[in-house]
Amino acid sequence: MTEPKPRAVLFDADGVTIIPQAPFSVQYAAAHGLDAKVLGSFFDERFGEALIGKRDLKELLEERRALWQWDGSMEDLLKQWFAAENVRNEALVTLIQQARKNGIRCYLATNQEKYRTQFIKESMFPGVFDKVFSSADIGVKKPDPKYYRFIIDELRRSQVITEPGDLAYFDDQSSNVESAGKLGIRAYLYSDVSQVEKLLQL
Repeated sequence: MTEPKPRAVLFDADGVTIIPQAPFSVQYAAAHGLDAKVLGSFFDERFGEALIGKRDLKELLEERRALWQWDGSMEDLLKQWFAAENVRNEALVTLIQQARKNGIRCYLATNQEKYRTQFIKESMFPGVFDKVFSSADIGVKKPDPKYYRFIIDELRRSQVITEPGDLAYFDDQSSNVESAGKLGIRAYLYSDVSQVEKLLQL
């Protein structure tokens, strides 16, 4: 039996709509002869605070400048970071544009700090999504149920959906899929574009 088409769809960013070969920290470590595991220690609790808008990423980078062995401006480091991961899943983006033309609302639902949120909105996906839901704006990150409740409530207020089951969601992290699914969202572990195409009946 074919599933009914959703009225709206949430798409995760990294691993779904964004598909770089490797995270920037791994690319950076390789290019500068650093230990990727040591550099990975940057992404600790403090970075998590940046993802929910409680810390500024530029300040965190300044505090750990020695770890990155970077002597330039933090603005330039962020430019490198965002450019290195600016790899759109073009096949999926094309499908999203087609879905919107067919009346299906499409949203990006992502854990991001404020600077990359702005880059994603303005440089990566301008005009692609109906809205970008970022943890930096919401103040809580996936897989916290509060993140998904925020989105459900907003889409209900704007009359995009009437119930969570009107909403589909694709993410590459099982913990996020499970959390959203418990709230009634039709959540799927993302595999490929054909999976989305089949659900949206495009």
